Amino acid sequence: MGNLCIENKLDTDVTITFKPIHDQYTLKKDYMKCSQLDGNKPYTITITSPTHENDTTIMILPCDNKLLIVK
Repeated sequence: MGNLCIENKLDTDVTITFKPIHDQYTLKKDYMKCSQLDGNKPYTITITSPTHENDTTIMILPCDNKLLIVK
């Protein structure tokens, strides 16, 4: 298992969607949430706010502790 923490530094709430596990949650301004994910797998993360939508793919390895800051 690996950990991925996402911190929201935007002025609005954002919606975070993980694929292929189809997990989704809302992250309020200036908050952080960590997820424990299976290692040795790529995850596509879509970040949606009222003004834009971005996505990225991150490879999570076993014992990872990664931080993704949304700016």
